[in-house]
Amino acid sequence: MSTVVQESTAAAMPPAEGLYEIVDGKAVEKAMGVYEVHLTNLIAFFLGRFVFDRQLGYVESEMLFNFGVEGKPQRRPDVAFISYGRWPKGRRFSSENALHVVPDLAVEVVSPTNSANEVEEKIVEYLNAGVSLVWVVYPSTARVYIHDGSSTVRVITRDGELDGGDVLPEFRLRLAELFEPETS
Repeated sequence: MSTVVQESTAAAMPPAEGLYEIVDGKAVEKAMGVYEVHLTNLIAFFLGRFVFDRQLGYVESEMLFNFGVEGKPQRRPDVAFISYGRWPKGRRFSSENALHVVPDLAVEVVSPTNSANEVEEKIVEYLNAGVSLVWVVYPSTARVYIHDGSSTVRVITRDGELDGGDVLPEFRLRLAELFEPETS
């Protein structure tokens, strides 16, 4: 469940602390558990290493994105990949609250507080904004749902391998590396 933190208008400032998104003109706090933060960091690490080594673009964690449509939500994917084609190499990021670009890939790590409707709304918003690939990570079931804008959703289980599709064609990550077995 998300918590509304403050009303937001063009002149209103976002909350001073915490992670938030702008939905229906309101700053909505993003709540994440320790395990979800850990998975987010692992995904950012694996993606970041791949992207950096090949000089493909930027991998950002918890970056707020403004998709450039007035009145539309500003979203903060847990991890995002932005190719140099969408944000040129060497172009400096501003000091604004949100980056004005649509990422190529958005990753959402689902927390116990997220409702199915919230997750679905984000997927639809990302795809409608022009995000080419969305990974939705479910820690409780060790599955990743892959949305590429087609009517087919692929599901990768713990024994499978996540790939970057057309966005990052050579990227591979065995989910067993992401979802480590629980030990006592």
